[in-house]
This record gives sequence, structure tokens and C-alpha cells, in this order.
Amino acid sequence: MPRDIDEKARDIYTIMSSQLRHWRVAFAPLYAETFTPKGKKDAIAAATLRVRALSTELASQRVCARDQSSFCFSNIESREIVDLSIFIATDPSFLKSFVLDCGIVPGLSIVIAACIDTSIQKEALQVLKDIVPRREGVWDSLTAVKFGERCLWMSCD
Repeated sequence: MPRDIDEKARDIYTIMSSQLRHWRVAFAPLYAETFTPKGKKDAIAAATLRVRALSTELASQRVCARDQSSFCFSNIESREIVDLSIFIATDPSFLKSFVLDCGIVPGLSIVIAACIDTSIQKEALQVLKDIVPRREGVWDSLTAVKFGERCLWMSCD
């Protein structure tokens, strides 16, 4: 369990999480359109945005959690982040090199750190391994792999 955080900080994270949920509702029609022939060209960009939003929401939920029961919904979000990351990483336009934008590396790292389902964590770690040597701005997939392996090792203790 994360240590108890200051109530002011918890309020800020709660507001941020609420705003992200509002954004997700507003984004839903655009995201749904990417599954149509008309919107197909935007599918990777929309999936990447969804990974970023879900992972930010997952991180804020984890920080604000007061007990283990708060984590049950994180598995659903974590599963979606991993599935979307696989979709993105297997697209022919996906580069396993340096890119300026922030894509799936941070989201997969958050899944490994925040998810309570070991199988989902291991799958997120495997996706990271599969995309090495990708770098997204300051996010390095190899460093994320090392972080993920350490997290999984610590959770086994």
C-alpha cells in the first residue's frame, strides 16, 4: 500500500482523476469513429491518446487509494492499456527508435507499478521488451524494462 498522502494532495489527484473521466466521455465519440472505415487513419493516434489518459488516471487512482479494495478497477484499465499498446506497437508505422512524442512506454511502466494482477504486469513488461530500443522523449524502453523487472521481483518477495 502507498503511504498515506496529504489530504490536499489527495484532493488535487481526485480533481485530476475526475477531469480525466470527463475527458474520456468527451473523447469517446472521436475514439469510436476510429473503428469505422472513415476514421481508421486516426486509430493509432487515438489509441495512443487513450493509453496516455488511462495510464494517468490509473496512476492517480493508485496514489489516492486508501486500501486494497480500491485497486479492483485498475485491472480493467491496465488490461486495456496493454491491449492498446500491443495494437500500437504492432502497427507498421511504429518505430523502435527515438521519437519526440510520448506514447506507450510511460503507460506500460505505470501498469507494471500500479496493477495488482501479475499476469497483466508481466504482459506489459513483455511489450516493453519487444519495443526496445524505443525512446519516447525522455522515456527509454530499456530503462522501463529494468524498472519493470525490479518491480516484479520486489512483488514476489
